[in-house]
Amino acid sequence: YPFLMLGLLRLKERPGWGAALLTGLAFGWQAATGGYQAVSAAVLLAVGLAWIGRALRARRTLLWTLGACLLGGLIVLPWAWTFASLQVEAGLVRDIGQSRDAALSLRSSFASPSYLWQPLFGDDVDTAFPGLIVTLLGAVGFFTARGRDAWFLRIVGLTFFLLAMGPDLSLGGWRVPLPFGLAWQWLPPLRAARHPLTFVIPGLMALTFLAMLALRRWRWSRHPVALTFVGVALFAETLTPWV
Repeated sequence: YPFLMLGLLRLKERPGWGAALLTGLAFGWQAATGGYQAVSAAVLLAVGLAWIGRALRARRTLLWTLGACLLGGLIVLPWAWTFASLQVEAGLVRDIGQSRDAALSLRSSFASPSYLWQPLFGDDVDTAFPGLIVTLLGAVGFFTARGRDAWFLRIVGLTFFLLAMGPDLSLGGWRVPLPFGLAWQWLPPLRAARHPLTFVIPGLMALTFLAMLALRRWRWSRHPVALTFVGVALFAETLTPWV
């Protein structure tokens, strides 16, 4: 996902064969690794194309963007064809209600198997918690980072966090439809999915990049001691029994 994000940004800012090659390869290889990854890559590509927007009026940008999409499509086509055939043959369509128990929630947002957080929040559910430092720095970056890259990351983050929240949101007895439920009707690979929480991964990456923009805004890159402290703290709070 990071290379796909980078490729999309370069297609808008500096369209050329390098940006097209990076975008196409990143999309194709990421999408061909599995159903969840294919949907995530497709959504990320759609968000990126919408972000490029008016820049596609330029002939150079349009041609290189089409080239990137063609390359990515050719790479993922064998996998997509096989998956579609197997899905039809096996009738692999899960009930959308199954996804509610494996969606992003307040509990899964903080559960962690790390030594630091496990005693407080537990680790008995899938987790989407990147650590307190990344969360806080990402929030700072979300509200303070400037530039076109920052807005792209904000949109990507919000899109995937909403997608990870499952088909709907229960509010006082009312069920508010969410993007996952709408996309489930239109994207066949999504009908075989039952863990919307998986779609939070690109969102967490966007949050991490926003955290980096926050550090850059504070000019911490000029202070190696401070960066070292942040790195050590990140490692310490995410240390698990498996490390």
